[in-house]
This record gives sequence, structure tokens and C-alpha cells, in this order.
Amino acid sequence: MTWSESRRAIAFGRFAGLTAVNPITLVYFVALSGAVTTAGGSWVGPVVFAATVGASSLAWQLLLAGVGSYVGASVSPNAVRAIGVIASLLIVGLGAVVLINGAAALA
Repeated sequence: MTWSESRRAIAFGRFAGLTAVNPITLVYFVALSGAVTTAGGSWVGPVVFAATVGASSLAWQLLLAGVGSYVGASVSPNAVRAIGVIASLLIVGLGAVVLINGAAALA
């Protein structure tokens, strides 16, 4: 495996892992799978649903990894660092909004 291929594999693994632990993705998947499953229904619907969700998730991860690899190779290390800091701050900000709204909803 070349250095470029290993970077792509790492990027893919990172995005796949982040998607796997993303609570919104999990809630969305559970809600949709509940809508697909019906009592006494055929097993074909849930199997097709799971296969298409897996295929579309794989396609999305490949797209993200490809774009990330291209951008990472075409910009300077300082730009990559700045993008990482900005992205981290956005994630922290969104997390704060979720916590504040969640606390307000419980009050």
C-alpha cells in the first residue's frame, strides 16, 4: 500500500467512524427502520432497506474521503490546520446549542 493509498484508507476510516457514532445518523436510521418493519410483513422490505442504506452510506463515505484526500493534497498544511480549527469550533458551537436547547426543553 502506498503512502497516498494509506492516507485515503485513514480518511475513509475516520469518516466511517464519525458517521457510525453520530447520534443523528443513529436516530434517523432507527426511525426509518421502524417505519419499514411491520408486524407480519415480509422480510424483503427490511433487507432491501438495510442494503440500500449500507450502499448509500458507503457511497457517501467514498465521496467524503475522495474530496478530503483531494483537498488535503492541494492545500498547504497551514490551511488544513485552519480548516480543522474552524471545523472543531463549529462542532463545539453546535454541541453547545444542542445542550442549551436540551436543557431548556427539560426545564
